[in-house]
Amino acid sequence: MTIEGVLTFCSPQLNFVQMLEDHAFGAMIKDFDALKEFRQIGNRLLGALSKSMDIPSEIADVLKMTVRGQTKINLGITEAAEPLNAVNKMVDKLVIGIIDAALLISSSLICTTDMSPKIFEIPVLGMMGYFAALVVGIWLLNGIIRKK
Repeated sequence: MTIEGVLTFCSPQLNFVQMLEDHAFGAMIKDFDALKEFRQIGNRLLGALSKSMDIPSEIADVLKMTVRGQTKINLGITEAAEPLNAVNKMVDKLVIGIIDAALLISSSLICTTDMSPKIFEIPVLGMMGYFAALVVGIWLLNGIIRKK
């Protein structure tokens, strides 16, 4: 823009962009060799055709190896530590929740029996199970709420 401003100031009839376009186009025309370009395109085309003729035999070899059970797939997952840690934490919370639910259900089953010793007509083992389920549930909810 500075050069164009100076050229406009010095000679208003000159157009800098037009001069650059003419120069670039002239250099392209001067350096262009149609025969050389056609040869390069032809060479690339012949290389692609010769490689494409090998594709059916390569596919047949892979299929034979697969039928024999000789193929192996190597799969590498990069930067998977963070998502795996997140999944691991979710599974841990799910397992704790399932254990808490099992503790609550088993305490309820114990409370339906005539087990002794009793406090307020409720078996002590069932009451301890309810208390443990309550503590684990509060601990789990606290962990979930704290992470948000």
